[in-house]
Amino acid sequence: MAGLVKIIPELIAVIAGYGTFAISSEAPAITFVPPGTIAQELCGRPCPAFAMFDPKRGVLLDDRLNPLNDLNARSILLHELVHFAQWKSSGRMPNGCSEWLQREKGAYEIQFAWLARQPKEKRRFPVRRPVLSPVFCKDGS
Repeated sequence: MAGLVKIIPELIAVIAGYGTFAISSEAPAITFVPPGTIAQELCGRPCPAFAMFDPKRGVLLDDRLNPLNDLNARSILLHELVHFAQWKSSGRMPNGCSEWLQREKGAYEIQFAWLARQPKEKRRFPVRRPVLSPVFCKDGS
């Protein structure tokens, strides 16, 4: 999706506006993958996962998402870019469930604050954060 080069700097500027991360204009690779790929990798079974960040591969997005024309999809991309910023700032991926939950909460905070500022008629899902639980952690802690 060639048009992503236009929106990535805008989303990085949103993240930089929070002043939480040491962020530059650098962006990760963005790769669209077939439906179910991310759910299989993250959950090992069908689950509502449509995107993920991996330091080696960048951001993976379900190819049904269209961040150029859909604000909800763009907010999902923003969420993953927050994870990229978290990784760049800390130099590592989360260590254990507690840190993973903290990073998820931070990413959702920015995602839904941004989404709340978008025109209501252009949003398809409500502006409310999901309930996160250690049940989602791979290490079971």
